[in-house]
Amino acid sequence: MLGSSLLQIWSTYMKSVGEWYANRILLGIFISPQEPLIELCIADIHFAHDRGFHMGIYNWTLWCGAFMSPIAGGFVAERFGWRWIQYILAIICLCFTVVTFFGFEETMFFRQVNIQEPMFSSPKDTVDLEPSIDTDLKRVSEFKESENPGITPVVVEEIYQIKTYTQKLKMWGLRHPSQPFNFFRSILLSFRLLFFPTNIFSGLLVGSILAWYNVLGGSLAEVLGGTPYNFTTEQIGLTYFASVIGVSIGCYFSGWLSDILAIKLARRRNGIKEPEDRLWMFLIALVAHPLGCILYGVGASHHIPWIGVVIGMAFICITLPMGSGLAITYIIDSQKELAGESIVTVILIRNTIGFAFAYAVNPMITNMGLQNTFILIAVLGMVFWSGCLLWIKIGKSARRSIAKFYWNLVETHGLAAH
Repeated sequence: MLGSSLLQIWSTYMKSVGEWYANRILLGIFISPQEPLIELCIADIHFAHDRGFHMGIYNWTLWCGAFMSPIAGGFVAERFGWRWIQYILAIICLCFTVVTFFGFEETMFFRQVNIQEPMFSSPKDTVDLEPSIDTDLKRVSEFKESENPGITPVVVEEIYQIKTYTQKLKMWGLRHPSQPFNFFRSILLSFRLLFFPTNIFSGLLVGSILAWYNVLGGSLAEVLGGTPYNFTTEQIGLTYFASVIGVSIGCYFSGWLSDILAIKLARRRNGIKEPEDRLWMFLIALVAHPLGCILYGVGASHHIPWIGVVIGMAFICITLPMGSGLAITYIIDSQKELAGESIVTVILIRNTIGFAFAYAVNPMITNMGLQNTFILIAVLGMVFWSGCLLWIKIGKSARRSIAKFYWNLVETHGLAAH
């Protein structure tokens, strides 16, 4: 985040195309780790039954940031100039650098599975354990008299010393010595996971909603800024409040409501929970996405009142956090040991699709027209969301087909879940 703030300041002084590309490449390198790290922290801290709720809160902040930035950016650019947008972003990054370093605790830890059984020994016997990393491990033994005075049962418990505040700030020594680590091997692992069907499905789902976001953002100025609406820059920015409302509804569906659905379905199976249970929420998106595309794209091409266009935006935005939330939570639920690497794989697929659509938006509208473009987007969205129904049926079989390869990777890389 510190590097991101410096790059934001640099972007206000760029004078050539080469500088622009260099700035964007470096900005991507510095910013890209932040997304999977936050999602992994949620997986580390929260339990499976409420993981959707907390992932929904994260998605709400993520998408609200994406949609509320243009609102603030329009006013800042009008009154202070565009450079102050970058200055404000630099200040925000600096503030979060301080808050993250001093206020956030490390969530990564390694838990070895130790099966402890009651032991019997003489009172003269002593037990000595090597202290584990970063903790003072002690054995507390409780001796109780038995019928044989020479033999007493020993109950072994572990007591960990609480870390001090300064120890929690330490950025090294967190990995357990028994965990093998190879930087380049970890990078290659994310590419190997491209062949996992679970990652392909999740990547396509998240990539599709990023594509719709790019289409919506790339066409909004043309739709509302042109005839017959003729909105100013500030007015166009204010319409993003409809997107915030839609995102809030979508986060509720993919977050708290998906937790309730997963728990109820698990109870029907006598407590057996399946990662695919949350995917049933796709039925809401299957209705909201085409409805939003028709109101926004087809409605705008027929010059309906602006409020109808804005409501269409809200319906499309309902599906955006649903796609990202359901897909990422599904990956964490089904591949907890390789969640970090799998999320990187999903993001790679997502960004490839989003990158392509970002450059295809304007040519599509120019060549096909606004109405036909959004009819196509509506149909494509229904196809992608209908894939959830297919995956509910075959997802468990797909996970079983890669189970042996999956556990071999976990063992090879010394990974463990908790």
